[in-house]
Amino acid sequence: MRNNGVRCPFFGISVNRDLSQCLENLDRWWDAVSQLLPAVCSASKAPFEIFDEFIGKQYGDPTEACLDAIVLMAQAEGILLDPVYSGKMFSGFLAHCSQGRWSVEQSVLLLHSGGAPALFAYHEPIEAHLRRRGLLSDSFGLLRQ
Repeated sequence: MRNNGVRCPFFGISVNRDLSQCLENLDRWWDAVSQLLPAVCSASKAPFEIFDEFIGKQYGDPTEACLDAIVLMAQAEGILLDPVYSGKMFSGFLAHCSQGRWSVEQSVLLLHSGGAPALFAYHEPIEAHLRRRGLLSDSFGLLRQ
């Protein structure tokens, strides 16, 4: 993309590694891809930023912000996010939005890399979260807001 004139910043939201490990992995992978595809990767990988504050206690542990992001995306767009990857990515995006990182005039592309089947493995924390938010009744019916 960089060789084709795409200079937009790249923002990575880590779900399992601290920032130093992410930067180390990025350098290693960029070098490996550059050796395999020198014409594609001759441009700089910059500008980019990576954020590691959305991991939570550990990999695979859904945060409250992640669960809120999953509910918001499902209600607003009908898109299913998982609590391991895409939910944490979207919670990071929402945090940046609330901080005023982007204006309404800017275009932002989010990469949803899959993971919807993980929703079923996390049914208990998701159900508990929906109950805490008043979105699930005792008869397992969703409440309308």
